Amino acid sequence: MPSKGDVLLLGNHISWIDWAILQMASPRSIRFVMLRTIYEKWYLRWFLNQIGIIPITRGASREALEEITRALKNGKVVALFLE
Repeated sequence: MPSKGDVLLLGNHISWIDWAILQMASPRSIRFVMLRTIYEKWYLRWFLNQIGIIPITRGASREALEEITRALKNGKVVALFLE
């Protein structure tokens, strides 16, 4: 992974801890994209906000795509699991 500049990581989930393993292996902070239905769970939301999750909704993802674009233009790392 480059030490600076925008990076878009695309992958498939193998397990529910893929994101954590990916973040631990990365020298850079990663913004993960997650389904809004999971993001909106009251017991997860505070933590997910702290780590910069970008929530996305099936069929209505314009806002999420704009946030992903902003993050990449600002040199951030964004990860999507395309399952």
